[in-house]
Amino acid sequence: MRLEIDSYDRSYILHNIGPIHTSNGKHAKALEYYFQALERNSFLPQALNNMAVICHYVRLSIPWDPLARSYSTNEKGIP
Repeated sequence: MRLEIDSYDRSYILHNIGPIHTSNGKHAKALEYYFQALERNSFLPQALNNMAVICHYVRLSIPWDPLARSYSTNEKGIP
Protein backbone atom coordinates (compact mmCIF):
# COMPACT_ATOMS: atom_id res chain seq x y z
CA MET A 1 0.00 0.00 0.00
CA ARG A 2 1.32 3.41 -0.93
CA LEU A 3 0.57 6.15 1.56
CA GLU A 4 -0.50 9.60 0.48
CA ILE A 5 2.24 12.12 -0.22
CA ASP A 6 0.31 14.98 1.38
CA SER A 7 1.23 15.09 5.08
CA TYR A 8 -2.30 16.17 6.10
CA ASP A 9 -3.93 13.24 4.28
CA ARG A 10 -1.30 10.85 5.59
CA SER A 11 -2.09 11.89 9.15
CA TYR A 12 -5.68 10.66 8.74
CA ILE A 13 -4.51 7.39 7.23
CA LEU A 14 -2.11 6.81 10.11
CA HIS A 15 -4.86 7.75 12.56
CA ASN A 16 -7.20 5.19 10.99
CA ILE A 17 -4.62 2.42 11.39
CA GLY A 18 -4.57 3.04 15.15
CA PRO A 19 -8.04 1.59 15.90
CA ILE A 20 -7.17 -1.57 13.99
CA HIS A 21 -4.26 -2.26 16.33
CA THR A 22 -6.33 -1.23 19.36
CA SER A 23 -9.07 -3.70 18.50
CA ASN A 24 -6.43 -6.44 18.20
CA GLY A 25 -5.09 -5.59 21.66
CA LYS A 26 -1.83 -4.10 20.37
CA HIS A 27 -2.06 -0.85 22.31
CA ALA A 28 1.60 0.15 22.02
CA LYS A 29 1.49 -0.24 18.24
CA ALA A 30 -1.70 1.83 18.09
CA LEU A 31 -0.06 4.59 20.12
CA GLU A 32 2.86 4.64 17.68
CA TYR A 33 0.47 5.31 14.80
CA TYR A 34 -1.35 8.02 16.74
CA PHE A 35 1.97 9.71 17.51
CA GLN A 36 2.92 9.56 13.82
CA ALA A 37 -0.44 11.07 12.89
CA LEU A 38 0.06 13.91 15.37
CA GLU A 39 3.55 14.59 14.03
CA ARG A 40 2.01 15.28 10.63
CA ASN A 41 -1.12 17.04 11.88
CA SER A 42 -1.03 18.39 15.42
CA PHE A 43 -4.68 19.47 15.15
CA LEU A 44 -6.10 15.97 15.22
CA PRO A 45 -8.22 15.74 18.38
CA GLN A 46 -9.41 12.23 17.48
CA ALA A 47 -5.87 10.93 17.86
CA LEU A 48 -5.43 12.63 21.23
CA ASN A 49 -8.75 11.24 22.44
CA ASN A 50 -7.94 7.70 21.30
CA MET A 51 -4.53 7.90 22.97
CA ALA A 52 -6.18 8.97 26.22
CA VAL A 53 -8.67 6.10 26.00
CA ILE A 54 -5.84 3.59 25.52
CA CYS A 55 -3.84 5.02 28.43
CA HIS A 56 -6.91 4.93 30.66
CA TYR A 57 -7.73 1.34 29.65
CA VAL A 58 -4.16 0.14 30.19
CA ARG A 59 -3.99 1.91 33.55
CA LEU A 60 -7.19 0.19 34.69
CA SER A 61 -5.89 -3.21 33.60
CA ILE A 62 -2.71 -2.95 35.72
CA PRO A 63 -3.09 -4.77 39.06
CA TRP A 64 -2.96 -2.42 42.04
CA ASP A 65 -0.80 -3.51 44.95
CA PRO A 66 -2.32 -1.82 48.01
CA LEU A 67 0.59 -2.78 50.29
CA ALA A 68 3.18 -1.23 47.98
CA ARG A 69 0.77 1.56 47.05
CA SER A 70 1.80 1.22 43.45
CA TYR A 71 0.89 -0.49 40.22
CA SER A 72 2.55 -3.79 39.32
CA THR A 73 4.89 -3.55 36.34
CA ASN A 74 7.60 -5.65 34.77
CA GLU A 75 11.33 -4.85 34.94
CA LYS A 76 10.98 -2.29 32.12
CA GLY A 77 8.21 -0.45 33.94
CA ILE A 78 5.58 -1.71 31.52
CA PRO A 79 2.37 -3.28 32.82
